[in-house]
Amino acid sequence: MKKPRVCVIGAGLAGLSTADALQTAGWEVVVLEARDRVGGRVWSEQLTNGAWIERGAEFIELDQTAIQELAERLDVPLGLTTMSYSDREPRGGTAVTREELLEGVAALGRSTRDSNQAVRQVLDATPMTAGAREAIASRLQISFAFPIDALDSRLLTHEAGSFSGEQSLRCMGGNQQLAVRLAEGLERAAHLGTPVTAVEWSEAGVRVLTSTDEVGADVCVVSVPASVVDRISFSPPLPEPKVEALGGVAYGQAAKLAVPLRRGAPASSVLSVPDLFWTWTATRAAAEADPVVGCFAGSEAALEHLHVGEGPATWLARLRELRPDLDLDEGGAVLTTWHDDPWAHAAYSSRAAGRPHDDGVLQEPVGPVHFAGEHTAGDWFGLMEGAVRSGQRAAAEINRSG
Repeated sequence: MKKPRVCVIGAGLAGLSTADALQTAGWEVVVLEARDRVGGRVWSEQLTNGAWIERGAEFIELDQTAIQELAERLDVPLGLTTMSYSDREPRGGTAVTREELLEGVAALGRSTRDSNQAVRQVLDATPMTAGAREAIASRLQISFAFPIDALDSRLLTHEAGSFSGEQSLRCMGGNQQLAVRLAEGLERAAHLGTPVTAVEWSEAGVRVLTSTDEVGADVCVVSVPASVVDRISFSPPLPEPKVEALGGVAYGQAAKLAVPLRRGAPASSVLSVPDLFWTWTATRAAAEADPVVGCFAGSEAALEHLHVGEGPATWLARLRELRPDLDLDEGGAVLTTWHDDPWAHAAYSSRAAGRPHDDGVLQEPVGPVHFAGEHTAGDWFGLMEGAVRSGQRAAAEINRSG
């Protein structure tokens, strides 16, 4: 009996997780990826001093079970960072004590909020010291990569603003190994440098077109970011509710800067409150921290403030001021941006106040066309965990309907 065939558009963790699950269930799988690598917004690179950096998604939290189970199955070892992703020492701005900061976080936890309120409104209305308010505002704007004047206030209970002190995990040898090993398991079914231009569909199946070829399949999975779905022509067109839901996904803007170190440094996590970026030194595969400092700036305002579009010079100057304890090898600095990436145009999805985000509509298939991606992952949005879960959800959905 002929195997049913699925064509997956996008070889990020969402698409590859879908393909992996369907292949296991007996489907013939074809994956089409526009980039010349797998992983999407998961992208690892090794510096000349041996340190691994993540140019995209980096930290795996301890409650993110799907990606940890995936790493275990693929035999990709995870290592604790020794530092805390959530607990960042605030510097700059109005002085704040640790006690004041935690009291501010607790007060926010008790505050009233709804989807039409922005974080800024709730922060301003919640009693706390000025230093705590500034630090928490900076922390949230960085992590959600979205301005707090427009960020949905319901996110105030998210781990991103907790300063909790819990450690994180990363893949030894780079997070992109997860995507690489998933692709290897597909036995050459992933085709790189193959952007999809159109999807023609009916209840009988789909034709997926590229600039040079076409793929026929029983079903199709679109796992590219909502920010670039409009680069694909659908015939017949997607229903208006689906188009509106995809077009309404809010996306954050972010940049990363990795700078090798001439000598090692203890694990650390430091937040530049006024400059809207944070830095870390962390372990991955050894007892001592990797010889590199990572930096992450979140929101379009942060990127403009640091003149990221002109290169790393301004950011490096701010880093020197923030972290005089580090022996920076500035000549080896690596800057990564996503707003100018043609296959993403953004860092990851966020949540905007007053803007509906309908997970049900985003997840809902249209005939034989299904949808995956971190933007469809509900509370796991913006995370590798969400990408993996969305792929597993799409595969289960196809198997149920098949």
